[in-house]
Amino acid sequence: MGEGLVGLCHTVCVFALLHSSAAVVGGIQQLSRQAILHGLFRTRTGGVDDPANRERLTAVGANLDWEIADAESLPYADASFDVVLSCVGVMFAPHHQIAADELVRVCRPSGTIGLVSWTPQGFIGRLLGTMRPYAPPPPPGAQPPPLWGDEAHVRGLLGDGVRDVVARRQVVRVDAYATPAEFRESFKAYYGPVLSVYRSLGDDTERVAAVDAALDELARSADIGRDGSLVMEWEYLLLTATRT
Repeated sequence: MGEGLVGLCHTVCVFALLHSSAAVVGGIQQLSRQAILHGLFRTRTGGVDDPANRERLTAVGANLDWEIADAESLPYADASFDVVLSCVGVMFAPHHQIAADELVRVCRPSGTIGLVSWTPQGFIGRLLGTMRPYAPPPPPGAQPPPLWGDEAHVRGLLGDGVRDVVARRQVVRVDAYATPAEFRESFKAYYGPVLSVYRSLGDDTERVAAVDAALDELARSADIGRDGSLVMEWEYLLLTATRT
Protein backbone atom coordinates (compact mmCIF):
# COMPACT_ATOMS: atom_id res chain seq x y z
CA MET A 1 0.00 0.00 0.00
CA GLY A 2 2.71 2.47 0.99
CA GLU A 3 4.88 1.16 -1.84
CA GLY A 4 2.22 2.05 -4.40
CA LEU A 5 1.98 5.57 -3.02
CA VAL A 6 5.71 6.15 -2.99
CA GLY A 7 6.09 4.67 -6.48
CA LEU A 8 3.88 7.42 -7.91
CA CYS A 9 5.83 10.24 -6.26
CA HIS A 10 9.35 10.59 -7.67
CA THR A 11 11.15 13.12 -5.52
CA VAL A 12 14.27 14.45 -3.86
CA CYS A 13 12.71 16.01 -0.77
CA VAL A 14 9.72 14.40 0.93
CA PHE A 15 7.48 15.07 3.88
CA ALA A 16 5.63 11.95 5.01
CA LEU A 17 2.71 12.19 7.42
CA LEU A 18 2.35 8.87 9.19
CA HIS A 19 -0.30 7.49 11.50
CA SER A 20 1.66 4.33 12.22
CA SER A 21 5.26 3.91 11.19
CA ALA A 22 4.86 0.21 10.46
CA ALA A 23 2.17 0.93 7.89
CA VAL A 24 4.53 2.50 5.39
CA VAL A 25 8.02 1.24 6.21
CA GLY A 26 8.00 -1.14 3.25
CA GLY A 27 6.99 1.60 0.86
CA ILE A 28 9.45 4.16 2.14
CA GLN A 29 12.28 1.66 1.73
CA GLN A 30 11.70 1.88 -2.02
CA LEU A 31 12.67 5.54 -2.13
CA SER A 32 16.02 6.62 -3.42
CA ARG A 33 18.80 6.40 -0.84
CA GLN A 34 19.30 10.11 -1.40
CA ALA A 35 15.71 11.00 -0.47
CA ILE A 36 15.13 13.01 2.68
CA LEU A 37 12.08 11.79 4.55
CA HIS A 38 10.36 13.78 7.26
CA GLY A 39 8.15 11.54 9.42
CA LEU A 40 5.37 13.17 11.44
CA PHE A 41 3.85 11.14 14.27
CA ARG A 42 0.75 12.58 15.91
CA THR A 43 0.58 11.18 19.40
CA ARG A 44 -3.13 11.89 19.77
CA THR A 45 -3.90 9.56 16.84
CA GLY A 46 -1.82 6.71 18.18
CA GLY A 47 1.25 7.22 16.02
CA VAL A 48 4.52 6.11 17.57
CA ASP A 49 8.16 6.68 16.73
CA ASP A 50 9.31 3.05 16.75
CA PRO A 51 13.12 2.70 17.16
CA ALA A 52 13.02 -0.64 15.31
CA ASN A 53 11.52 1.04 12.25
CA ARG A 54 14.11 3.80 12.45
CA GLU A 55 16.83 1.16 12.28
CA ARG A 56 15.22 -0.64 9.35
CA LEU A 57 14.91 2.54 7.31
CA THR A 58 18.40 3.73 8.18
CA ALA A 59 19.76 0.35 7.09
CA VAL A 60 18.55 0.91 3.51
CA GLY A 61 20.25 4.30 3.35
CA ALA A 62 17.32 6.63 4.00
CA ASN A 63 18.32 9.98 5.48
CA LEU A 64 15.62 10.50 8.08
CA ASP A 65 14.43 13.42 10.16
CA TRP A 66 11.78 12.28 12.67
CA GLU A 67 9.56 14.96 14.15
CA ILE A 68 6.49 14.98 16.37
CA ALA A 69 4.04 17.72 15.47
CA ASP A 70 0.41 18.57 14.80
CA ALA A 71 -1.03 17.71 11.39
CA GLU A 72 -3.31 20.74 11.69
CA SER A 73 -0.40 23.11 12.31
CA LEU A 74 2.72 21.83 10.57
CA PRO A 75 5.97 23.46 11.75
CA TYR A 76 7.29 24.09 8.22
CA ALA A 77 7.46 27.10 5.96
CA ASP A 78 5.28 27.38 2.88
CA ALA A 79 6.45 25.34 -0.13
CA SER A 80 9.02 23.37 1.88
CA PHE A 81 8.68 20.01 0.11
CA ASP A 82 8.68 18.57 -3.39
CA VAL A 83 6.33 15.78 -2.35
CA VAL A 84 3.91 15.50 0.56
CA LEU A 85 2.74 11.98 1.41
CA SER A 86 0.18 10.61 3.82
CA CYS A 87 -0.34 6.87 4.23
CA VAL A 88 -3.44 6.45 6.43
CA GLY A 89 -2.17 9.39 8.48
CA VAL A 90 -3.86 12.71 7.77
CA MET A 91 -7.23 10.98 7.67
CA PHE A 92 -7.11 10.76 11.47
CA ALA A 93 -6.74 14.51 11.97
CA PRO A 94 -10.13 15.62 13.34
CA HIS A 95 -10.60 18.77 11.24
CA HIS A 96 -10.25 17.73 7.63
CA GLN A 97 -10.15 21.11 5.92
CA ILE A 98 -7.51 22.50 8.26
CA ALA A 99 -5.31 19.42 7.77
CA ALA A 100 -5.77 19.46 3.99
CA ASP A 101 -4.86 23.14 3.83
CA GLU A 102 -1.63 22.32 5.67
CA LEU A 103 -0.71 19.58 3.19
CA VAL A 104 -1.20 22.00 0.32
CA ARG A 105 0.64 24.83 2.08
CA VAL A 106 3.89 22.94 2.70
CA CYS A 107 4.03 21.50 -0.85
CA ARG A 108 5.90 23.60 -3.41
CA PRO A 109 4.14 24.72 -6.63
CA SER A 110 4.10 21.87 -9.18
CA GLY A 111 4.99 19.46 -6.39
CA THR A 112 3.08 16.26 -5.70
CA ILE A 113 0.63 15.42 -2.95
CA GLY A 114 0.02 11.68 -2.49
CA LEU A 115 -2.60 10.21 -0.16
CA VAL A 116 -3.59 6.72 0.86
CA SER A 117 -6.76 6.57 2.95
CA TRP A 118 -9.11 3.79 4.01
CA THR A 119 -12.47 4.01 2.24
CA PRO A 120 -15.79 4.28 4.11
CA GLN A 121 -17.04 1.09 2.44
CA GLY A 122 -13.85 -0.90 3.01
CA PHE A 123 -12.87 -3.03 5.96
CA ILE A 124 -11.20 -0.35 8.07
CA GLY A 125 -13.99 2.10 7.32
CA ARG A 126 -16.45 -0.50 8.60
CA LEU A 127 -14.21 -1.19 11.59
CA LEU A 128 -14.17 2.48 12.57
CA GLY A 129 -17.95 2.56 12.23
CA THR A 130 -18.17 -0.49 14.48
CA MET A 131 -16.07 1.28 17.11
CA ARG A 132 -18.01 4.55 16.99
CA PRO A 133 -20.82 3.67 19.46
CA TYR A 134 -18.23 2.68 22.06
CA ALA A 135 -15.72 5.48 21.50
CA PRO A 136 -15.39 8.68 23.53
CA PRO A 137 -16.99 11.77 21.96
CA PRO A 138 -14.78 13.24 19.20
CA PRO A 139 -13.46 16.82 19.42
CA PRO A 140 -15.95 19.53 18.41
CA GLY A 141 -16.16 19.83 14.65
CA ALA A 142 -14.39 16.53 14.01
CA GLN A 143 -15.27 14.59 10.86
CA PRO A 144 -15.13 10.79 10.38
CA PRO A 145 -11.66 9.63 9.24
CA PRO A 146 -12.94 7.39 6.39
CA LEU A 147 -14.27 10.42 4.52
CA TRP A 148 -10.68 10.81 3.30
CA GLY A 149 -11.33 7.61 1.36
CA ASP A 150 -14.12 9.31 -0.61
CA GLU A 151 -12.71 10.86 -3.78
CA ALA A 152 -15.27 13.66 -3.95
CA HIS A 153 -14.58 14.64 -0.35
CA VAL A 154 -10.82 14.83 -0.91
CA ARG A 155 -11.21 16.77 -4.14
CA GLY A 156 -13.32 19.26 -2.23
CA LEU A 157 -10.75 19.56 0.55
CA LEU A 158 -7.83 20.17 -1.81
CA GLY A 159 -9.89 22.47 -4.01
CA ASP A 160 -8.09 24.95 -6.25
CA GLY A 161 -4.82 24.24 -4.47
CA VAL A 162 -4.19 21.27 -6.77
CA ARG A 163 -4.65 20.09 -10.35
CA ASP A 164 -4.31 16.81 -12.24
CA VAL A 165 -6.00 14.73 -9.56
CA VAL A 166 -5.77 10.99 -10.16
CA ALA A 167 -7.64 8.62 -7.85
CA ARG A 168 -8.10 4.88 -7.79
CA ARG A 169 -9.52 2.36 -5.36
CA GLN A 170 -7.29 -0.58 -4.55
CA VAL A 171 -7.15 -3.36 -1.97
CA VAL A 172 -4.45 -4.76 0.21
CA ARG A 173 -4.66 -8.49 0.93
CA VAL A 174 -4.31 -9.26 4.64
CA ASP A 175 -3.54 -12.82 5.73
CA ALA A 176 -1.46 -12.14 8.83
CA TYR A 177 -4.09 -13.39 11.28
CA ALA A 178 -5.06 -17.03 11.63
CA THR A 179 -8.44 -16.37 13.26
CA PRO A 180 -10.83 -13.51 13.97
CA ALA A 181 -9.80 -13.69 17.63
CA GLU A 182 -6.13 -13.24 16.71
CA PHE A 183 -7.03 -10.24 14.57
CA ARG A 184 -9.05 -8.76 17.42
CA GLU A 185 -6.31 -9.18 20.00
CA SER A 186 -3.72 -7.64 17.69
CA PHE A 187 -5.86 -4.58 16.99
CA LYS A 188 -6.70 -4.24 20.69
CA ALA A 189 -2.99 -4.05 21.44
CA TYR A 190 -1.57 -2.07 18.51
CA TYR A 191 -4.13 -0.19 16.39
CA GLY A 192 -4.62 3.28 17.81
CA PRO A 193 -8.35 3.85 17.15
CA VAL A 194 -9.25 0.43 18.59
CA LEU A 195 -6.78 0.67 21.45
CA SER A 196 -8.22 4.02 22.53
CA VAL A 197 -11.75 2.59 22.61
CA TYR A 198 -10.74 -0.29 24.87
CA ARG A 199 -8.84 2.06 27.16
CA SER A 200 -11.89 4.29 27.47
CA LEU A 201 -14.05 1.32 28.48
CA GLY A 202 -11.81 0.49 31.42
CA ASP A 203 -13.34 -2.22 33.60
CA ASP A 204 -16.76 -2.20 31.93
CA THR A 205 -16.67 -5.93 31.16
CA GLU A 206 -20.06 -5.95 29.45
CA ARG A 207 -19.11 -3.31 26.89
CA VAL A 208 -15.64 -4.82 26.42
CA ALA A 209 -17.28 -8.15 25.61
CA ALA A 210 -19.61 -6.41 23.16
CA VAL A 211 -16.68 -4.81 21.32
CA ASP A 212 -14.85 -8.16 21.29
CA ALA A 213 -17.85 -9.82 19.68
CA ALA A 214 -18.29 -6.99 17.16
CA LEU A 215 -14.66 -7.21 16.02
CA ASP A 216 -14.81 -10.99 15.72
CA GLU A 217 -17.97 -10.75 13.60
CA LEU A 218 -16.46 -8.02 11.43
CA ALA A 219 -13.43 -10.20 10.65
CA ARG A 220 -15.61 -13.24 9.94
CA SER A 221 -17.82 -11.24 7.59
CA ALA A 222 -14.77 -10.07 5.61
CA ASP A 223 -13.10 -13.49 5.41
CA ILE A 224 -12.54 -14.71 1.84
CA GLY A 225 -10.17 -17.55 2.78
CA ARG A 226 -10.89 -20.97 1.38
CA ASP A 227 -8.63 -23.23 3.42
CA GLY A 228 -9.75 -22.34 6.92
CA SER A 229 -7.31 -19.44 7.32
CA LEU A 230 -8.44 -15.83 7.72
CA VAL A 231 -7.92 -13.81 4.54
CA MET A 232 -9.28 -10.29 4.04
CA GLU A 233 -9.06 -7.54 1.44
CA TRP A 234 -8.98 -4.00 2.81
CA GLU A 235 -9.96 -1.27 0.37
CA TYR A 236 -8.21 2.09 0.24
CA LEU A 237 -8.18 5.17 -1.97
CA LEU A 238 -4.87 6.08 -3.61
CA LEU A 239 -4.95 9.71 -4.73
CA THR A 240 -2.26 11.93 -6.21
CA ALA A 241 -2.42 15.56 -7.25
CA THR A 242 -0.13 18.33 -8.47
CA ARG A 243 0.14 21.50 -6.44
CA THR A 244 -0.98 24.55 -8.44
